[in-house]
Amino acid sequence: LKENSSLTVKGIDHANVDQGTVLFEIKKRGQVKGLNISSATITIGVKGTRFAVYKKEGKLAVFLKEGLLELMSDLGEFKKYGDDLKQDYDEFSSRLKKDFEATKNKMAADFEESKQKMQESNFQYLKTFEISAGSAISIDENNEVRSIDIPAWVESDFALLEAFDI
Repeated sequence: LKENSSLTVKGIDHANVDQGTVLFEIKKRGQVKGLNISSATITIGVKGTRFAVYKKEGKLAVFLKEGLLELMSDLGEFKKYGDDLKQDYDEFSSRLKKDFEATKNKMAADFEESKQKMQESNFQYLKTFEISAGSAISIDENNEVRSIDIPAWVESDFALLEAFDI
């Protein structure tokens, strides 16, 4: 039983999940043919398996780890949606996301390469130089100077400094 969960054991072959999350590991036991787990509108027939039942605010979920479960409606028929379309959609969506990320990464790499090539061909040797307000630069170990963006944490430090300004 997980925190804030309750389970009512009705007999050797029946229990009811009242609320919360309950994890089960059911093993074959002598002459007992199976176990029924119920919760409000459903009965789950169990025959040697590992699973969890989650119930909260009228919602119910069953998570099967091993084995086989038989789910029976206590209120007429289930309206079960097919898995094929969801699986196809999930695969299509995953492929689109992967393709998008690959394209985005390729574009970013191409941009950085182009930017680098432009910077390599666009330089001057200077003894001195100036930068204007709102600019930032980095100077590496080879004394190469590049413009950079001002990070947010620097902006925050500036704002804090201004708050103490009299």
